[in-house]
This record gives sequence, structure tokens and C-alpha cells, in this order.
Amino acid sequence: MTDGTHWVATDGGRSRDTGRLDPLFDVLPDPAVLVDFGTDEPRVRRINDAFARAFGHDTESVVEEPLDELLGSPSSEAVRGALAGPADGVCEVRRETVEGREREYLFRRVRADGSDQVYGLYTDITERTAHEANLTALHETARELMAAETTDEVVDIGVNAARDVLGFEINAIYRYDEETDTLDPAATTARSRELLGEPPSFPSGSSIAWRAFETGDAVICDDVREDPDVFNPSTPFRSELLLPLGDYGVLVAGSTEPATFKPTDRSLGQVLAANIQSGLQQASREETLREREQALARQNERLEEFASIVSHDLRTPLDLAGAHLELAAEDSQASDHLDDVAAAHRRMSELIDDVLTWAREGDAVESTEPVSLPALLSACWADRQPDGATLEITTERTVPADRSRLRQLFDNLLDNAVTHAGPAATIRVGDIDGGVYVADDGPGIPPDERDAIFDFGHALAAESTGFGLAIVGEIVEAHGWSISVTESERGGARFEIQF
Repeated sequence: MTDGTHWVATDGGRSRDTGRLDPLFDVLPDPAVLVDFGTDEPRVRRINDAFARAFGHDTESVVEEPLDELLGSPSSEAVRGALAGPADGVCEVRRETVEGREREYLFRRVRADGSDQVYGLYTDITERTAHEANLTALHETARELMAAETTDEVVDIGVNAARDVLGFEINAIYRYDEETDTLDPAATTARSRELLGEPPSFPSGSSIAWRAFETGDAVICDDVREDPDVFNPSTPFRSELLLPLGDYGVLVAGSTEPATFKPTDRSLGQVLAANIQSGLQQASREETLREREQALARQNERLEEFASIVSHDLRTPLDLAGAHLELAAEDSQASDHLDDVAAAHRRMSELIDDVLTWAREGDAVESTEPVSLPALLSACWADRQPDGATLEITTERTVPADRSRLRQLFDNLLDNAVTHAGPAATIRVGDIDGGVYVADDGPGIPPDERDAIFDFGHALAAESTGFGLAIVGEIVEAHGWSISVTESERGGARFEIQF
């Protein structure tokens, strides 16, 4: 103004300022400064209390100070440019607070009623900027989750995103196991393991995690020790954020301090949880598809093997029987030829039995039950009753297995021992660490054949069909076990099964 008088807006238009600024200036929650550009250099006319608290200046001593001394921040040029511009300007700046924390601000200039004075307003947008950055990072995480090929990969990405993007250093993803009706830890951060060691599983209805999982609602628990559903009252955690993942489980973030999590944490966490749930859904479909493709490939392999058996292994004894029948028709002393025909037919019968067992059983186990090995082995031996052979059972082990297939496994191993060790064989079944062994006192299996004995059609003796041990190997694999062969103490074969 030409007379040096300051004018401010009021409800009635303009009124003369007699030294007191508009009272709204003082009560603004955001830092504000009034700058005069009508002097030789920009001068500070006033700062409000919010400015003084945020940046550590005295409201009286800064009056008439040069503007540059007040700004004193890496973004002072941007602020000066916004203040001195021809129109109301806006810019984003960083400025250190009196506590030494660097914050993000949206700086706006408002001209004071046509005079040379302008207001500068700082609006703290640190949280908003961080929120936007987190949303951008979560968008990138969503792409990673949807590109994951397995559910294990999904939960690993989810746990890492909760830690690195949302700042939940203590977090874990629990997957729901329908068979056991429990929430089981699937992935967790290093900090969580430091505090808890091996995370526990949560049985049905036994925890805050179960409450979130069953209701489908995100939960902020300010003090878990005061929650009636707390799983472990002496837990090192004080507060938790629990984010359900649909039918797949729950993401749990924890803190050793009470009341750590805010509504913004919940909203961002729900975005991540929704992305994890979508990733698990897609990965589960992909895993199911791969399993079906693998099953189809195995089925095709079995069909090819079956065709090979029919075309070769069964045709050979059939051709042999036919040849001997022709000789028998020409020979009045035909008994020897007929004996050979009968032997060929027996071999075909054994082959057909083994092929049917192999074809019908497949390579998967649908369900298991506890099976006592001593009782099962005794039943196997009672059905055989080989003259002169002895079975010694020292194991007392009970294993979860498909009973009929486990019976087939030991039937075949005992048959193999009697076939190769002879009618006076001694067969021992005893414990090893994590499994059992079946050993005989026969000639044993040469080291160069041990890797091939579980292949279909690999016969160790002329009277063997080559299927018995192959079926053993398949039953072991179907249960998720392992089997190996070595030399027994008496020089025979020793099969070791690890459950």
C-alpha cells in the first residue's frame, strides 16, 4: 500500500490493520510466514506459533529479519521462487524440523490482498507422500505376486513386502491346513524368529489370529495381553495387526510396544493382503494344473511301459510256449515240452499279476492309517510259510501308511529274499534311525546293479518278473519315503526304508 498501511480481508471486505494480523493467521495448524517484498530485500513480517514450534524460531525475534535467514533449508530456492512468483505458487519441499527430522511439505503462496506482502503456508505431507510411495510399491508387489509360480513363493514375497514396504519388521503368514484344522506358519521374518524361535501353529479357535481368519475382518489389537483370545499370555508382543487372506490364512504383524498400529497401517495392510490372496489363488490353480500335467505325463509313461510289457515280456514266454506245443505235437514223448509250456504259462500269470498290481495301484496314496509293522509282517509271513526259511522281527514300529500297499511292499521284499537267498534263508527286519531294514543272507546284489533294481523289467534272476522291486520302489515313492540297498552283515541284500 502507498501509505504503508497493511490491509487484511474480513467478512465485510477490507479493513485497516492497526498492527494486529488476522487472528486466523495465529491459530493456523500449519506453519505460516508473512513476507514483505516491498523493501530492498524480502523481510519477514510475522510467523505463527506453528511455524515457531516446527522450525525452532522465536515469533518476535524473526520480525524484520531477511527471508533467507528464516528459510535456511535445502529447498529455500524453491520456496523463494514460489513466494516471489507473479502468481500464487505451489511447490513440494523438504525441511528439517526442530527435532532434526526431515519432513515433506507442500508450500503454497497466497498474496495478501494486493499488497507487496505474501503469505507462505507449509502443509506437512510426509504421511501422504509415504502413503503414495507405499501404494506404488504395493502395485509393484502385486505384479510380483501374480507372477509367482508356487504358493511358497507367494508367501515369501508377501512377508518381505510387509517388512520392506509397510515397515512391519515382525510379521508372518499363516496358512490354513484343512486336514488338521490349524493355522500353520508358512513364512516369517528373521526378526520374528529372533523373538519367537519356531512360530507355533494355532489350533481352531485358539487365538486372535483365528478370530481374524474366521470373521474375515482385519484386527488391530493395541495390547494382546489384555485380549481374551490371546494364545500365549506371556508373548513378547504387545500389539498386533491381523489381516485375513480369505480361505488361505492370515498375515500377522506384531510389535513389542503397545498401540503401535494405526488405521493407515490397516488400510495399506489390507491392500497387501488382498494382493497376497489373489497371488495364492492363482498359484494354487497353477500348482493344480502342473500336478495334473505331471500325473498325465506319468500316466503316459505307464501306458508306454505297459505297451512294452505286452509287446516283449509277455510275448516272449507266449512264443516259447507256442514253440514247445509245436514240438509236443510232433513228439510222442511230449512231457518235457509240456512242462516247459506250463512253466511259460506260470511266468505269464506272474507277469500279469504284477502288471495288474502296478497298473491298478498307481503312484499316489490317497489316505493313511497307523499300521503296526510287527503285525503286518507276521501276517505276510503266515501266508507264505516257506519251508526252511526264517523271519526274525525286531522292530516295534508303527507307521502311517496305506495298509494294503504297505502289505504289498513287504510281500514283495520277502518274496525277493526267499527267491534269491534260497529256501533256508534267514530274513531279518529291524529298526534303523528313522526307518526299518529288511536283510537276508543270500548272495546279495552286485554294486553295479543296485541303482537299477527298482526299474521296471530289471530282473535279478531268471525266475523273476522284474516287477516286484519296481513295485516296492513305487509304493515307497507314493508315501513320500525313500529306499536304498546295500550289503547285509551276512553278505546278502539289505533294503533300508526311511519313513
